Amino acid sequence: GERYRKLSGAYGYPKLKLRLQVGYNVGSVQDFVSSENWKGAPGPITFSSIYGGEDYNANLEQKGWNFSLEAITLEKIRVQYRDLLQGNLANLNLGNFELEMNEFDLGNNVYGVKDILLANTRGSFEQTKLPPPPTMKDTVAIDSSAALIFSMESLNLENVHLNYEQSALGQVMRLDLGQVRVNAKKIDLQNNEIDLSTFVLQQTFLAYHQNEADTVLMAEEKVKDDEESQPWKITLDELEFSGNSVQIFDFTQPH
Repeated sequence: GERYRKLSGAYGYPKLKLRLQVGYNVGSVQDFVSSENWKGAPGPITFSSIYGGEDYNANLEQKGWNFSLEAITLEKIRVQYRDLLQGNLANLNLGNFELEMNEFDLGNNVYGVKDILLANTRGSFEQTKLPPPPTMKDTVAIDSSAALIFSMESLNLENVHLNYEQSALGQVMRLDLGQVRVNAKKIDLQNNEIDLSTFVLQQTFLAYHQNEADTVLMAEEKVKDDEESQPWKITLDELEFSGNSVQIFDFTQPH
């Protein structure tokens, strides 16, 4: 399809301030801190927005960045992100993450995942501000050659706890995953097709709370899309749900 509206607007030239703290098995800790000695250059992604999509200029690609990847194992990782300008705050305590790849091709945007395991992990994300309002721009066509080719055989999530809060809108969400197991026979995102052999969800709790908002959103004008999207085809052989619960509260309404 094509994109008919996108966000335009920025908070200035991109900037980076980084502190990476690495703990070694021997017990020592080392800090890697960004400074004026770090160098940067414009990259091929000239525009990126969760609302407006992405613009990619292949002429700005940096040479020599292609690499191979077969497996990743991470344990006891802590990440903190604080963007006070745009109001995005995130914390992640990762217990165990294992990734095994069948295929990894950055040049052709092909990623074949064999196994993913995420366990004993806690994460929180808070938005204290609203994103800039959308504006109308000229039609921008999406380059189909840059489409993502993704496949996955199995996904396992165990003891994962996630919290999200949009304080300006009064929205709070919580997800406590006991166990999720997905075995896939085929995942074809280009053709909107997913074929799963097994989907298991156990001992999981999902909650959504709507509190009083600090901001009132104005209704947006709908933009007509003349091109129909291709329907998704999703098939599943075995489904198992047990010990799950959902909670929804709207504290803005009388009870």
